[in-house]
Amino acid sequence: MSVNLLDLFKRKVKKEKSEPDNPQGLAQATGSKNVAPAPAYGELVEEIDRMVNEKEVCPLSKLENKNMVTYLCGKRKILNINKNSEPPRTYFLFSGADHQAKELAAQGLRPISKNEAKQKRYGPVKALYAGNDPKVIKSMLEKVK
Repeated sequence: MSVNLLDLFKRKVKKEKSEPDNPQGLAQATGSKNVAPAPAYGELVEEIDRMVNEKEVCPLSKLENKNMVTYLCGKRKILNINKNSEPPRTYFLFSGADHQAKELAAQGLRPISKNEAKQKRYGPVKALYAGNDPKVIKSMLEKVK
């Protein structure tokens, strides 16, 4: 079972020729624009910021780091939005979020029990929304005071 180095080299060269290294050139060749789409979490964050600016929800302050966007009401964490998942996961941390999630019964929204939060190491998470509909988040934030 000997490996022919020449065959390996030919396969590599053939693969490089079939797959262009320049994605911009590929975009220009196909006629599409060279603009990357905004990530789904960015759309959610923009919508929440708009709701806060127009005072549709309680006044929230925003903290952003590498993996999460966190919204605070005073000193309390209200919700976290994970940047790394698709669709973005929104974790609701305020009291009453589990009851609100049961009432809404939206697709992708589910309450988290204390036992489940402990087992999955979610911390103080009360509800989890895996989706990108800002209406669901707005209806959840209406209970925050």
